[in-house]
Amino acid sequence: MTNGPVLELGTGLYSTTFLHWYCFSTKRKLVSYENSRVWHKYARKFRSDWHEVNYIRNWDDVDLTPQWSVAFVDHAPNERRVEELKRLTHADYVVIHDTDRGQHYKYKYRKVEELYKYRYRYSELQPATSVWSNKYDVTNLTITLDEIRGTELPPVKEDIVIVPETEMVKTHPGKNRRYTICRALREIYVKTEDQEIKNKLRYACSLAECMTGKIDRHDPTWLKNFYPRRTYYDEFMKKSQTRYYELKGIRIPK
Repeated sequence: MTNGPVLELGTGLYSTTFLHWYCFSTKRKLVSYENSRVWHKYARKFRSDWHEVNYIRNWDDVDLTPQWSVAFVDHAPNERRVEELKRLTHADYVVIHDTDRGQHYKYKYRKVEELYKYRYRYSELQPATSVWSNKYDVTNLTITLDEIRGTELPPVKEDIVIVPETEMVKTHPGKNRRYTICRALREIYVKTEDQEIKNKLRYACSLAECMTGKIDRHDPTWLKNFYPRRTYYDEFMKKSQTRYYELKGIRIPK
């Protein structure tokens, strides 16, 4: 719903990790502030060209004047949150953690809620989280998992390019090549003469190529490393075959 800079007041295992990777694909500006040295030590590992992680002693020193698309408020001490909410009335959306009705004695959110024209509280999970805004009506805000998935997955038809037949016969030999989905499909393709099977394999390979392209654009290192290399193929399959012989009591062939 937004595409501008994101502010995080108070870092943590969940919010910092999520915001960092959510902003990663577009290198969207993200600025995090933390006044705990312990949490700052953790959060500073996320520093990058587009993600600032700042340690501060006094929240009054934090410049909140930029036009934030999203400002996440979850910092300590408890009494500081209302002070920063007073200074963020210009943000497009302010997301506030710990807004259970029973938490008023701790955070005093009611003292400043009237500063925001529109307010929404999500209470299906505990602790509750609220979204406040003076620009956008969030009173009926609903975001479903299907809507979220729709923005991330899957590729649209225009993203899928059918792999040329000339490429299907290239199996890319070599022990250092990754044994990918596309390679496995191509190896079956060149060994079959059934045209319908060939068409289905080519279509499946096209989908796999589209997925691979998405991986290259977003560059999640863990997923790239997950792709098994050809040497793993021999290791896994020989191990599986050896186990089969052992269970059957058959002498393992040399």
